[in-house]
Amino acid sequence: MADTITSLKQERDDLQKKLSRLQAWAKKDLEANINSIARQRAADLDKHTQDHFHDDMTADKIEQMISEYFGNILLLNTPTWVLEALISAEVNYYNLLQNPSIDGLAVVSAYHKALDAIIESYITKWFRKFAKKKGQTVLRKNDPLEKTLHLVVSKWYILGFWRLYGLVKSIKQDSELYDYGICFSEYLDKYYYLKDVLLEDSFFAQLTSLAHSEVLWSKRHTGNISSKEATQTRKLFIWNYQDKNAIIYKLLESQSVEF
Repeated sequence: MADTITSLKQERDDLQKKLSRLQAWAKKDLEANINSIARQRAADLDKHTQDHFHDDMTADKIEQMISEYFGNILLLNTPTWVLEALISAEVNYYNLLQNPSIDGLAVVSAYHKALDAIIESYITKWFRKFAKKKGQTVLRKNDPLEKTLHLVVSKWYILGFWRLYGLVKSIKQDSELYDYGICFSEYLDKYYYLKDVLLEDSFFAQLTSLAHSEVLWSKRHTGNISSKEATQTRKLFIWNYQDKNAIIYKLLESQSVEF
């Protein structure tokens, strides 16, 4: 019996050592990937501007900032297109800092792209499966939100920030929901850790601030986003890569519990 226990402990220790090595290799590859994308985005931006703001320095700073903020576990589980959008947003933000007079649309659009990709990867994809399994595939109510959710389930449309915000607001305020809305509420009941994030008061307050700012709606369509507004939007999304009580961080963190 003692020999068996000793053998199992040795096997456990060996596995832990192997896991540590794998994590170290993954971390190195991840950091190199972030740096490579940042260098390319900075180089692409330089092609269209007269300013050359040191690709290497910018890439190194972005790689360090993103890696330290999110940590290895969250980043390793983050879809590539989300990571690319975050890096693009930061490259554009550094350009905005040097040229405050330019429109902040590029910064806001990149963060908006990252948010929509997160919603699709972590929320919508699983809701489609849930709705189809529940048999919720027929549109019975002439309602804008119901129509959107029907298209999300049946035609693979994206949900997007505005419809997600409307859904969360309706559920939080206990407003009347119809078939697809009820199905979405039941979906959140099942995946409670996602529900805990979406309905949490401070998180919802950030979503509300983002909605009221109009940077993802009217101001984005008119191309009239100031450097101050872009900076405020960046704070809501990732809180300057300092405070982790931010929209994107909280959504990524919710996936530390896997479906």
